[in-house]
Amino acid sequence: MNRESILGCLPQCIERYGFTSVVAEKVCTWVYRKRVTSFDLMMDIPKPVRNDLCSKFSISLPSPVEAAESVDGSVKYLFKTDLGNPFEAVFMPTGGRGTLCISTQSGCRMACSFCYTGSMGFRQNLSAGEIVGQVLGVPRASRVNRIVIMGMGEPLDNFNETLKALDILTASWGVAFGASNITLSTIGVLPELQSLIEMRKCNIAVSLHCPFGKGRAKLMPSEILHPILNTIELLRKYPVKKPLRLSFEYLVIPGVNDSQKDAVGVAQLLFGLKSHVNVIPYNSPEVADKENAKAKKFQKLLNKLGVPATFRQPRGFDISAACGMLAAKSEGTV
Repeated sequence: MNRESILGCLPQCIERYGFTSVVAEKVCTWVYRKRVTSFDLMMDIPKPVRNDLCSKFSISLPSPVEAAESVDGSVKYLFKTDLGNPFEAVFMPTGGRGTLCISTQSGCRMACSFCYTGSMGFRQNLSAGEIVGQVLGVPRASRVNRIVIMGMGEPLDNFNETLKALDILTASWGVAFGASNITLSTIGVLPELQSLIEMRKCNIAVSLHCPFGKGRAKLMPSEILHPILNTIELLRKYPVKKPLRLSFEYLVIPGVNDSQKDAVGVAQLLFGLKSHVNVIPYNSPEVADKENAKAKKFQKLLNKLGVPATFRQPRGFDISAACGMLAAKSEGTV
């Protein structure tokens, strides 16, 4: 008899097998928060019930098949789905903070010109278990106190499984992360973005990269189906409310989107929105220092125009783990 994996299950899923809601929530707490891999360890559940659970469910936390460590302390982990498709997660330590960047797809359909993941094409959606499994399965899991859903794939293109994963990550019976400690990045897929804002499961980060529709479409073909003007209109109508935060990501590509005109365009586009802009340097190994300087210059332009903007220091550059570099290529193990 095939047993269903407990990883990715909500309590309701366990209840469907005839277990009480109390037992279902206890099981989820043991698996997601206490991270046990045996029903025998769930001592507050009667043994006959544990035996019944064991006959119907399996518990197996995923392990990365490969890891590579950067000189800055970041570690990139390679996982594989049951079908053998690759996806990656990146752990980034900063002082007392441990941030884990996780994926929602193997590959991506959005085909952004600056993103290595897009060059893979789309392989498959990850299940909620595979999404949550990255948080539970990395060797440094106990040090993770921030999650960014900014890895491989467009989360809102895999909306149902991503939402289920967010339920597990934020529930008291689950991993029990605060919603304000999770940030999801999207190109702006509607109407899923509206639903996510209304559910208040996480912070929202919108991939902007160009304030003008035609220019953005050259960088991001998804602009044709998901225009940034529609996204901004939605965000004005359905604002992200405190303590959750709205931000925009802007990858600076020298000579393409870093002019005074571009900065003014960003200021005009975002006028009146309570948000900030994360300015990101384009990750090219040949001219990294120059690109950092140009990104910082653009950040200063935005600040002068009244747009709160910060410079995002690249992490994991040497192991292809920085923004836009995840492509599930072998980098060597640690």
